[in-house]
Amino acid sequence: MATLDHYFDRGGAVMYPLMLCLVGVFLLTFDRALALARSHGPATRLTGALASHLRQGDLAGALALCAATPGMASRIAQSILHEGLTTPERVHAAREAALLRELPVLEARVGWFGSLANLATLVGLLGSVTGLNTGFGCVGPADAASRATMLAKGIAESLTCTLAGLSIAVLALVGRMVIQRRLDARSAILRAEAAAVANLAVAYRARLRLGGARPRVEGTGYRRPT
Repeated sequence: MATLDHYFDRGGAVMYPLMLCLVGVFLLTFDRALALARSHGPATRLTGALASHLRQGDLAGALALCAATPGMASRIAQSILHEGLTTPERVHAAREAALLRELPVLEARVGWFGSLANLATLVGLLGSVTGLNTGFGCVGPADAASRATMLAKGIAESLTCTLAGLSIAVLALVGRMVIQRRLDARSAILRAEAAAVANLAVAYRARLRLGGARPRVEGTGYRRPT
């Protein structure tokens, strides 16, 4: 802690915006990690369980399973199965609409990592320039010892700000790479499972029932027979 305080004092006023950039990187990483955690659900196991329901024509049971299962995969599957008694085109359209609705929630604000990295680099360079300006601008009636002290202080401020800015930029870029890799993997799983659910709904469409009888398909959807 004493070492951090020392570097913070040596960096001067520019260290304050740099610390704000660092806090922003940590908050953004936490926000995206939380979004990933909320998206997780038994995607593969859910598709297997839905397959057993759809194989038996139990659309109501499949929808109830989706409603009772947390996670993004269940919401996507539920949107697809709501169109299970309509045409295959509407089933696949529901899949694409569900993916377009859910996946941007995962990918939101990821670009801010790059913005924070650029901002930290530029602020660090600003601190480097102001530090050198302070060090080499110490002219006047001061004696040689005072000028040497001011020069050393300016150079130390310049190097400290540059180091802090580049370190925060590297941290932001590493955070983006890790988060983006997890997001890509999760998106691939969700797309694959959404396609599997849509294909199951189309394959077993002739068997599907809501309750004891198959609802009558209409142009705008389906309803229970009266």
